[in-house]
Amino acid sequence: MKRLPRRHLLKIVAGDDSVHISSGVYEGLTDEEIVTAFEQTDVDGNGVLDAGEVKLAIHRTGQACTLKTAQDIVRESSADHQVEPGITLKGFTQVVRAREKQCRALYDLLKDKSEPTLDLGNKPLIEDNLKQLLGTDFDHIKLTAVLEKMDSDKSGSVSFKEFQLALIWSSVLDSKKGIYGVLHSAMSFSGYCDDHPPLPPWMTLLGGFLSGAVSRTMTHPMERTSIVMRSSTKPEGLLGTLRTLVKQGGVRSLWNGNGANVLQVGPEMALNFFLYEAIKKQILDDPTKPSPLEKFSCGSIAGAIASTVVYPVNSVGAILAVSEKGTYSGLLDCFRRTWIQGGVRPFYKGYSANLPRIVISRGGDMLIFNELAERLVPEGEAISPIQGLVFGGLSSAIMTSATFPLLLARTKMQTQGSAGIPVLYTNFVDAMKKTYAGDTKLGIPRGGALALFNGLPAALMKFVPATSIQFMVYTQVLALLNH
Repeated sequence: MKRLPRRHLLKIVAGDDSVHISSGVYEGLTDEEIVTAFEQTDVDGNGVLDAGEVKLAIHRTGQACTLKTAQDIVRESSADHQVEPGITLKGFTQVVRAREKQCRALYDLLKDKSEPTLDLGNKPLIEDNLKQLLGTDFDHIKLTAVLEKMDSDKSGSVSFKEFQLALIWSSVLDSKKGIYGVLHSAMSFSGYCDDHPPLPPWMTLLGGFLSGAVSRTMTHPMERTSIVMRSSTKPEGLLGTLRTLVKQGGVRSLWNGNGANVLQVGPEMALNFFLYEAIKKQILDDPTKPSPLEKFSCGSIAGAIASTVVYPVNSVGAILAVSEKGTYSGLLDCFRRTWIQGGVRPFYKGYSANLPRIVISRGGDMLIFNELAERLVPEGEAISPIQGLVFGGLSSAIMTSATFPLLLARTKMQTQGSAGIPVLYTNFVDAMKKTYAGDTKLGIPRGGALALFNGLPAALMKFVPATSIQFMVYTQVLALLNH
């Protein structure tokens, strides 16, 4: 097969349609092979590719792609007369054929012109060709690794058909930008390569534990203030409660119960991160493209399991937080005396209110955070610390506010009967009812709807920054461990 002069090839990959190549030069995918590729992409077998299927196909090549980008691809490739956007076999064939000339030109520029295929063993030549084509701004070692991923039959060389299949959706072959437009493209050529293998479970668990421990220690004064406000039947307000706590035990008393908090939140966050990914792999057909409902469901299940495991420590932390200084000598003393008073039962007081709250809030957290990241972070880019702060803080603010009445009921159930607090409620529904309507016999004043959100400002001042700090610590710890 005769190869075109280099100057012509460069024009083609730059998007110049004026250069003509005979179709016999391509030796690309046959019509039958295009049909096979289409059928492999059409997961549900309905004869039309939707955005989810296009996104999955791109992910299978190792290329980053958000749902929005996949939707744009489908919309641009759909027939004008179609009611619902989708790529038919005809549209798919047009996409492949439209990119074929550029794909062949790029392939010829990368390989040895005397060889019929792209020999992966000749890395110096490949790297030199990449430098001539793209300059020195790219990680050429990574790009070489990208080419190695294209070798689907592990023959040591990449055929043009393998090369063409791998680049069907790639913006490397953007007809409007050409190969040079990839410098400014969200979906870059190097996006294929993932040189960071999945982290072992112990790293995820350790990273989650440390992120939870550090974030909650830094925000524990607001946590304790919020707990005291939620457990009280006579609210003093945020500043009033803070003044009372400092007056009773000094500034250090604001961290009462933090040991239990760390022992609860650390393992809970470790399990939550680990289980979310593990559950996706176990129950989803395609863990790389969970739907909003699947994100919510996986987050809910992971949160429910993690919270159930560590709930006794949460209860002890709440008891310590509302206790005056000197009531207990420490965490173990509180555990021991609580066990003596009632065995296992006291450790799960308020669990009936906690479970629905966790199911809703953890599911919502994972849904909101991941939807924001998927829609607002350009594909191929990692979530920046600032984006993590914003996404995590926003998801936390929304879900904390939405589920706060359940959190308030849980706290009242956990702390009654301890630290001099009388037993006033039979279950979480009763706690919410009496908080709203009051009970004259028990001396509980009518609080109305606002009473169900008593302590929310302190909770937001704790949960929102805690989630943000947690994300930053988690990513930094994983980066440190990975290196």
